[in-house]
Amino acid sequence: MPFHNSELDEDIVTLIENYRMVCNKRIIRSFTDFKIDSYRILDRPLPDMVIDDLKKGSWTVTELSVKYGVGKEDIDDILGNILKNCLYFIEEHKYIPRRVGRDERPGKRTNIRYSLIPIPIHARLFDITLGMSLLGWDEKIRFHDNIEYVPADSIQQDYCEFISEYWEIPTDKVLRYFSKEDIDFVMSRCGPLPVMADSTFYQKIRENISESPDFLRYQFTAMDFERFKRQFDPILAEGIVSFSEMQYCAIQLCDALSYQRSISNTGEVKDLERINEELFEMFFIS
Repeated sequence: MPFHNSELDEDIVTLIENYRMVCNKRIIRSFTDFKIDSYRILDRPLPDMVIDDLKKGSWTVTELSVKYGVGKEDIDDILGNILKNCLYFIEEHKYIPRRVGRDERPGKRTNIRYSLIPIPIHARLFDITLGMSLLGWDEKIRFHDNIEYVPADSIQQDYCEFISEYWEIPTDKVLRYFSKEDIDFVMSRCGPLPVMADSTFYQKIRENISESPDFLRYQFTAMDFERFKRQFDPILAEGIVSFSEMQYCAIQLCDALSYQRSISNTGEVKDLERINEELFEMFFIS
């Protein structure tokens, strides 16, 4: 339905602000770019539709550009914002933005595939910080002398009820998972947390949600790494505000370690391992 009257200007502006107005295959960012004789209105805001697609599978920029009939530049902008806002997607969606592979078709391998990966069920139940899976905290716990263990039978029911509420998983389902595994509980700054005896569970979680160093280079190659490391200073000084913040920190630190190890940057690896150790001690020892 074409716009004919000036009183509809406000409606046009709203559509533009919501990333729903397309002119000449580009998302319009300002009213001055609107063309009355050539426009198309998307059913929903384009970022919302892209997020839904990424939750269901992996996509390249080209595939999303073709699907929605918009320029690759618009898709690039949306994907860039998604990758930069990892903490938001962890907090609000319980998903992790990731580069997950390449288009394997002949001549298309330069095209990267993007996805939003759900935090796996075993991580939600047995590794709420993601530190066990991504930072090797389960191994540190086993070999650290000052860990305080909590009897499982005194805390497991309460913990399962907490996890059920936090992740919105039925309590009976949580209890079934816990009844099948060999689990210890250790005291942390956030209360007792489970540690699975079988470390292969944590390795599978890591493999599921980690990003290849081949893709991490897009994030880290030109990064100010001193500034990156300083972001952990207030956390180490003041503590963790929320589990989602801890999950984000674990992902960031794991990614940085993986990248720096891949390029054999031993100095940075040493610094990052020190941060990991301090984070672990703050969480479980202090």
